[in-house]
Amino acid sequence: MRSLAAADASQDIVATLEAVEKGEEFLVTRDGVPIARIVPERRTTADQIAEVMARHPLPPEAVDEWENSIKELRAWQDDKDRE
Repeated sequence: MRSLAAADASQDIVATLEAVEKGEEFLVTRDGVPIARIVPERRTTADQIAEVMARHPLPPEAVDEWENSIKELRAWQDDKDRE
């Protein structure tokens, strides 16, 4: 994780965000004190499954079961993130 002064981050936000899109992480500091992290958005497995389902619709009789499974997966992921 690279350290980045808040003033530098605000002056070159486009380059910073481009680096984040490529997977880099930044620790933003003010006067040498950490104040924030800029990290790539993490897509959950449930989000990826929902995208696939949106592109490839299920037969109507299977939709409710899949939606419930995705809700359960998201809840499980949220619990894991809190640990």
